[in-house]
Amino acid sequence: ESPHKTEIFAVKMQNFFKAATPVEEIPILTLGSNPFPATKRTIGGYLVEGPRPVQVKIRGESFYLVGFSSGDFPTDDYTLNFMWSKSMLGPYKPI
Repeated sequence: ESPHKTEIFAVKMQNFFKAATPVEEIPILTLGSNPFPATKRTIGGYLVEGPRPVQVKIRGESFYLVGFSSGDFPTDDYTLNFMWSKSMLGPYKPI
């Protein structure tokens, strides 16, 4: 009943290759009831993909940045986005 969509979740890891159990998905970026317009696809549904998280220090303070793409590949509506947080697990704010 809902359109096709992708969202960004985090999972705590036991090591580099295995998720901790029980697996708990932590929402990082979900579409919610009012999705960002840049996530809408012309063929229907919503696309948010390829998150690339990094930690940076600015004036001694840690921030977490996540770059991701969204929209309709390969059209002019395909965009690169960033969000930031002071906590690795969010909440994140779009830039």
